Amino acid sequence: MNELIEVGNLVFVYQYSDCRGPCIGLDAVAEIRENKGVTLYRMVREDSAWYEADRLRVAERPPAGIDPKFNIGDRVRCYGTYRIYFMTAVVEHIVWFENKADYYVFPTETPWYGYNENSLSLADDSVNTPEWNNMIF
Repeated sequence: MNELIEVGNLVFVYQYSDCRGPCIGLDAVAEIRENKGVTLYRMVREDSAWYEADRLRVAERPPAGIDPKFNIGDRVRCYGTYRIYFMTAVVEHIVWFENKADYYVFPTETPWYGYNENSLSLADDSVNTPEWNNMIF
């Protein structure tokens, strides 16, 4: 791991050392502590454990001058496969990945999953879900 991790950095957290295994989330570093010669990092979430640097990878933020379609704090509707609506959330982080913005939302049960701009719409927009026409509320 050759990246310097500081308080406020946005990092991907992995299940195992050397960033192996599944990514268990994207979060910001809130606190750094030294324990017996090992540097440990704690994330913003209240239930966050302490992680060693070899389980963290710094996320790339959008380059300066790039204006993403959505901003942090925007309330958005999230869509899955076949554009089926499945939740409304708030954009918590924006990461630059493969020359595109990936949006991470909260609350979510999949904190490791980022949405592209085609999978989101502002919550002000009406939800267009054809199967809802057949549902009785």
